[in-house]
Amino acid sequence: MCVNAISTDVKNWSENTLFKYSIYDAGLASSNVIFSINKDGTTIYTSNEGNVATATENSFGYSMELDISKTSFEIVVEAADSNSSDLTDELTFTVSNTSGYSAIEGAIFYLNSRLRTNSQSNKTSIINAVDSSIYNATWTGLSWTNDGWTTDDDDHRLLRVMAEELVNIPY
Repeated sequence: MCVNAISTDVKNWSENTLFKYSIYDAGLASSNVIFSINKDGTTIYTSNEGNVATATENSFGYSMELDISKTSFEIVVEAADSNSSDLTDELTFTVSNTSGYSAIEGAIFYLNSRLRTNSQSNKTSIINAVDSSIYNATWTGLSWTNDGWTTDDDDHRLLRVMAEELVNIPY
C-alpha cells in the first residue's frame, strides 16, 4: 500500500480526508483493507473495506465526531490486510477540537451513520462510536440498495429503514 496526501489539518466534528492511497495485489482487480483508528490505545473505529480497487487512487476519510473536551488530541490510523499483516506504518494525526461543537464527555451510546456504507463487510453490525462495541442487529426486509447505510437528498449519510423493514438492535 502506498500512502500520500497525508492531511495536516484534521478537525473533530468534521468530515476529514486523512490520506490517499493505492494498493497493488499481484494483479487482482480488488483487495481487502481493514482500517483501524485508535485513540489513547483504544480502537475507536474499524472499517473492513472488502472491495478496494487496486492500482487506483483511493481516499481514506473519517467523519470524526468524538465526545472529547480537550482542545487537541491524537489519533493513530492502521491499515492491515485480511491476514492482519500491516500494509503501511501507523499514521498519527493531531486533531483540533477548537471549532464547531464543543463536546461534554459522558455519552454512553452514539450511532454514527456518517461512518457507515452498504459496501462494508460489517454493514449489519451496529457500532457504538463511543467505545467501538459491536451489536449484532437483526435486519428484516432490507434490500441494501436504496436503504441501509445511504444518503438523503442533501447528501447526508443516514441509516434508512423503509416501511415494512425492521432493525432490532440488542442494546
